[in-house]
Amino acid sequence: MENKELKAQKVIEYYLLCNKLKNVLRKGWIDWHVNRERIESIAEHIYSVQMLAIAMSEFEDYKNLDIKKVLMMLSIHETEEIIIGDKTLFEMTKEEKEELGHKAIEIVLSPLANR
Repeated sequence: MENKELKAQKVIEYYLLCNKLKNVLRKGWIDWHVNRERIESIAEHIYSVQMLAIAMSEFEDYKNLDIKKVLMMLSIHETEEIIIGDKTLFEMTKEEKEELGHKAIEIVLSPLANR
């Protein structure tokens, strides 16, 4: 397979993997018995926080904000949950979650050259 085709295949695999976040529900909402008709998914959470960042970047106090970097960080921040699920600190220590998260991020981002 040509290098360009291989890269395209890896991008599509990454995209499909990230789409799994549409089906991962926010565990904190479940743990706290949030009384809602429907519980937000991780993908919905990422989207809404990105929209908040864009809106906040319009405030004078945030004019020097590197919005591209912020949006990239928000995009990547939750991707560990594709592999480990939405773990809360009720389930494990901060250190355990961090270690699992780092390993999961490696798995998710490893197909991409610019990780």
